[in-house]
Amino acid sequence: MIASLLDVLGGRLNPGRLYLALWAYDFGDGFVEVDPLSLALDAGYSRHRADRSINERLRLLVNLGFVRTAAIGHREHAGLLLVDPHPVVVRIRSHSPGCIDDAWWSAFVDRCRTVGIALGVEGVDDGG
Repeated sequence: MIASLLDVLGGRLNPGRLYLALWAYDFGDGFVEVDPLSLALDAGYSRHRADRSINERLRLLVNLGFVRTAAIGHREHAGLLLVDPHPVVVRIRSHSPGCIDDAWWSAFVDRCRTVGIALGVEGVDDGG
């Protein structure tokens, strides 16, 4: 669901598949060190535009709050922290409600309830 939301929020950049590829690199602690070319190929971006494609999309994910990045050597986005996406979605919805479709939001809240994720939104976690 998060990847599909990111594709909507990201417009022409469609960062959803990059976001999924990043989670494939995670081994449970949220910290990921990536090689941009390998990441680009894993996410399905062409080799000759890999740096540009990855950097544009990572900047978007950082700006939206889904990841934090750190430079390692000459690589701008080599170290990444994958942020828990649930509070990020809640923040986006509360600050810009029109950015997230009501039907998507309702399905997201329902899914979170089903798997036991407390969103901390008034009227959502208390069954209302």
